[in-house]
Amino acid sequence: MARERCYYVYIVASKSRVIYVGVTGFLMARVLRHKAGEGGAFTSKYRVHRLVYYHGFSNVGDAIARETEIKKWRRRRRWS
Repeated sequence: MARERCYYVYIVASKSRVIYVGVTGFLMARVLRHKAGEGGAFTSKYRVHRLVYYHGFSNVGDAIARETEIKKWRRRRRWS
């Protein structure tokens, strides 16, 4: 019997409050990559590696829709 897949929308932040919003199927592995500086050019440049929010979805389309919704928010709303 196959295990149900879970997709996560997550927000990671730096000490200086720079934020990054993303989607992944393996949350802990992705956060560890961010912490190691392997998360991508933006996250390694700004040292964005503190997990501040995540939410799980069973459908990848729903996770991507939520990520898009969060990215459209103004910065102040993302922090509240």
